[in-house]
Amino acid sequence: MNSDIDLKALWQQQPDMPAPDTKELFAKAAKLKMKTRNKIIITNILLAATCAFIVFIGEAYHPKMITTKLGILLMVIAMIMYLIVYNRLLPLLLKNNSETSISQYLQQFIRIKQKQEFLQKTILSIYFVLLSVGLFLYFIEVAGPMGTIGKAMVYGITALWILFNWFYIRPRTIKKQQAALDAMIDRLQSMNDQLNASSNDTII
Repeated sequence: MNSDIDLKALWQQQPDMPAPDTKELFAKAAKLKMKTRNKIIITNILLAATCAFIVFIGEAYHPKMITTKLGILLMVIAMIMYLIVYNRLLPLLLKNNSETSISQYLQQFIRIKQKQEFLQKTILSIYFVLLSVGLFLYFIEVAGPMGTIGKAMVYGITALWILFNWFYIRPRTIKKQQAALDAMIDRLQSMNDQLNASSNDTII
């Protein structure tokens, strides 16, 4: 009799050792991907509309100073550059994962995190620098006819808006995005480890 084999088979089929629920985790991962994808789409629409508005202002009011034209150019370059890099996340977010394994899904989210970190640390910094310089150059002509108080208000409000976004909005947004990705990667890693352990136990 193969009593040892029967006992091992019975032990592996114990009800208190359930297989990990990959469907639930896949559903949550897909939801996070869809949320990130929707943010990219909204960002594309907003920045494209902003670029179009800035170009329209430049064409409609015919700025005379080279600083104004340079400011408009820098702002448009900043937004286009940001969108180009940001949209590189889309291929990973649009992949069909119906036949993807946990380990492949895990690697996919790790790549998403790496791309997002590059966007947040490098591209976003360049974006803010170009946008800030572009705004200040643009306002040279706009604020020129104003008095000292008017110029101080224009540049002061612009500087406060940039600082508020850089030191408050940006860190909060990055922290929230990283926390969601880290939590999903941790769950995928844990699930992958469980499946590997179960596979090793079956082989043994």
